[in-house]
Amino acid sequence: MSNLPFMNKNIQSLLAEIKDMKRGGALFEQKPHKLILLLTILDLFDMGEIKANQIYFNEKLINTYKKNFSLYAKHDDWCQAAPPFFHLRSSSFWRHKIKPGQEEVYSHLSTSGGGSKRIIENIEFAYFDEFTFSIFEKVESREAMRDFIVKELIAPDMKRIPALFHESFSLSRSSIIQILKAIQNVPSDIPLNSKSKREDYFQSSTNLGKNYIKSMPYYCKGTGLISFDYQITIFGQMVLSKENHLDQLGTQWLMHYHLSAPQGPGPSFWHEAITRLFFIGNIFTSEDLVEAIGNHIWQTENRILAKRGVQSTATVFLGTYLKPEGLNKIHILETTDSGRYRVCEPAPAPIWVIACALVDYWLANYPDRLGISLDTLADSSFLKIFLMGKSRLMEVLQAMQEAGYVELHRTAPPYQVVLVRQDTEGLLKKLYGTD
Repeated sequence: MSNLPFMNKNIQSLLAEIKDMKRGGALFEQKPHKLILLLTILDLFDMGEIKANQIYFNEKLINTYKKNFSLYAKHDDWCQAAPPFFHLRSSSFWRHKIKPGQEEVYSHLSTSGGGSKRIIENIEFAYFDEFTFSIFEKVESREAMRDFIVKELIAPDMKRIPALFHESFSLSRSSIIQILKAIQNVPSDIPLNSKSKREDYFQSSTNLGKNYIKSMPYYCKGTGLISFDYQITIFGQMVLSKENHLDQLGTQWLMHYHLSAPQGPGPSFWHEAITRLFFIGNIFTSEDLVEAIGNHIWQTENRILAKRGVQSTATVFLGTYLKPEGLNKIHILETTDSGRYRVCEPAPAPIWVIACALVDYWLANYPDRLGISLDTLADSSFLKIFLMGKSRLMEVLQAMQEAGYVELHRTAPPYQVVLVRQDTEGLLKKLYGTD
């Protein structure tokens, strides 16, 4: 899948089948049961409850399923583990071991009947095909599977700006500041959620042109400075109180993080471009970027954009990092003599920027987990966003531990990181020197 570009193609094939499998419900609001069952099985592997390719419908599975169901299901979903345990047989990777003598009865079953009776009477255990079991056996591939499934479960509630948000304009810090100040001073009788009233207000309260007024609020959302209902975020409030030009290194890095985070609020192609093309020393062409963006939109949204639209989007993306009014202070990109683009060794992101981003990343990607392995974090896309290595991550974690945000457990591998504080305001105060 496009959000796991470096995975083995066979694993991508499995994830593609999981993404496309029938799950019941409406097309844009499919039921979560099958995904929750797969998440449950990942948990059982992690707990050491599954050691062989035999998945029993037992009390441990049911209780773990209920825990995950409480995290990801909607209020009108029924908490039943039996139907997904039965109906996963329609996939290519899930099999049932039929109890001796029950083959004939099983062959006539079309549903689990809601309860567990039919499963208990006719199915000894479920098992994977050999390749899928090899994936579930390995810790690293289980983590990738978990990330993917959680994203599928929370995707309907995720908010991010669309791909063609920019009106052909790159990020402009001075324009963003004007929008932020306008929102900060908006009269109570002007509803910013009304498109026409919002644009009329921005027209009268800024010196921005009509198309800038359309695009720059999207940049405000994508960089994490305002919410999708036009409220200034804690980050935005801190910026407005401490600087007028968005020219601090930490501010630009945090804006870059929000644009690039896999969960948004930046457009999804931004994360793809950063994690695929942005590694130190890499040289790429504008066509490489156009191809990456176009392929990503096709794979994630099942639509083909006109090449001119993709080229404009690529130009906007590049300009955001190259132009003086963009995020060029982090020095992540430069133009070569041949007209290509080289990824530089950037000005390092301040520790409290990375710490703030890490809390946000954790809550979005591991919402049900207080602790994760250090290797999981080190192998995630988080480090790619900041173009940093594991040693820098350890510096950040040590500082976060001293500040009371995490605990590090390194008595024996696999080493664990535990998140003990979830607010980012304290970290932003440390970044801007107000703590």
